[in-house]
Amino acid sequence: MTEPTPQPEPLERYRRLVEAFEDLRRRDPLATRRTDLLSIADCARTEAIHSAIVAWLLEPTASHGLGSAVLRAILAAGWDEQAPEGVDNAVVDRETGRFETRADIMVTFGSRTLIIENKVDAPEQPTQCEDLYREWGASALYLLLSPDGHLPYSAHSPAARRACRSLSYGSLARLLEDLASGATGPGRVAYLDYIGALRHQFPSKSMFEVHREDKPVESTDPFDTPRLRFFLQNREGIRELRGLETEFRDVFNHEAQGLLDPILEALSELDPTVAGSISKWGGTGPTHPMFWRASWKDADGAARASIGLAWDGADPTRESLYAGLFARDKELRDWLDDDVKKAPTDEWRKGLYPVAYQYLSAPADWWTRLPEWRAGLTHGVVLAWKRYADRVDAGLSDLGGL
Repeated sequence: MTEPTPQPEPLERYRRLVEAFEDLRRRDPLATRRTDLLSIADCARTEAIHSAIVAWLLEPTASHGLGSAVLRAILAAGWDEQAPEGVDNAVVDRETGRFETRADIMVTFGSRTLIIENKVDAPEQPTQCEDLYREWGASALYLLLSPDGHLPYSAHSPAARRACRSLSYGSLARLLEDLASGATGPGRVAYLDYIGALRHQFPSKSMFEVHREDKPVESTDPFDTPRLRFFLQNREGIRELRGLETEFRDVFNHEAQGLLDPILEALSELDPTVAGSISKWGGTGPTHPMFWRASWKDADGAARASIGLAWDGADPTRESLYAGLFARDKELRDWLDDDVKKAPTDEWRKGLYPVAYQYLSAPADWWTRLPEWRAGLTHGVVLAWKRYADRVDAGLSDLGGL
């Protein structure tokens, strides 16, 4: 009987994970991945945005200056059409419906029509490509654009499968790179930035290729990227780290609940009417210590406004933990926002949820200095109360109690 291979201890797994992560950082800089505008705007995986940009790339008169070069390359690779009729006068439309289907992108050139179904993170519907083929007909050309470039799962009949082609975003990036020297229009900067977005979000391809059932191509290993290799080789350690993250969040939320009494005590010295609790403001997000006056409650006993602490994530770093003023009713938020704008400029930032807030710094090793850390957070809430508590009362009074 073969003895099982001994598994490394958790600390050894962590050591290997750190070494692998540092190697990945050297070969594939993680800190510099958010350099394109789509990634910075946090919409690099938004399907509708990619559809709009791809439609722009296929438009012969668009500002990229390439004319019909992108469309020609796709038609040549997918359908062997070297000189398609009317391609220089192609018309590109988006979200075009027919009967019960809708084409994400439709390109009309001469007497031909190219239908593009775009998928970023959403899966194909069970019969989506089959339905497109049925309703748009055998004379149309069909292309599925997706992260991995797989042939459509939802094209079931032999005719639909033969009619469909597929293109990965990685191959699209390679095509755009190959054509970049011709992008001489005023949209060149946007063109190059989009290539950067594709390279950051989708596995790279060594060559531009369109997959097609009627002319099989040698597939590439979809897992052969540095980031995915890192995950596959270290997934056991990553799983343990995720478990530690959950444990940390539980402990951190427990510490937040422990803040309630000292903050309430400090505020009570300023205002004997203050009350507070751990709440989920607006019903979302982690638990926050919140405080209010009895005069801020509605007939059901719920607070219309609150001053307290909130955080965007589990780690209370300077850019995630803040003290602020919250308001439930839009009218009150608007009134307070106008009031905040009239106030002298200081460190309080304007927002919506919260109306005003201030980031709170924490020492790098805050968990070893909990008394100092708690005192700093209490001080932040006290400052917010001094600044905004009377203004909430004034707002409710002006608005007639809402």
